[in-house]
Amino acid sequence: MNIGIVGAGNVGGTLGARWARNGHTVAFGVRDPNSPASRELLQKAGSGTAATMADAAKPGDVLLVSTTWGVTQQVIESLGNLTGKIVIDATNPVLPDLSRLSLGTITSAAEQVAQWHPRARRQSI
Repeated sequence: MNIGIVGAGNVGGTLGARWARNGHTVAFGVRDPNSPASRELLQKAGSGTAATMADAAKPGDVLLVSTTWGVTQQVIESLGNLTGKIVIDATNPVLPDLSRLSLGTITSAAEQVAQWHPRARRQSI
């Protein structure tokens, strides 16, 4: 399966490396594809590519969004056409100081992400 990952920190990097080691084609969307951190991530994964976030989102059948909450809307809106892609939301809608959730009492982060890109494929699991 072709998997794009937007945000390759603790969550995206860990899941992507595991998927790559299990034979999936993984594109990690990162701020700087040529950075030492990106090279280290690819070495940990054993395969995969580092790309811009928009380039990582293009070829994937599945897109994992694992950005910090404060930039999630901007990132999703910058990804281009996600029509038909399965989008997995792995964000946590916490305030920058981690003191509490910025939303979650009447809606969830996943519902908000779906509203930001309504043509992505929705699938309940």
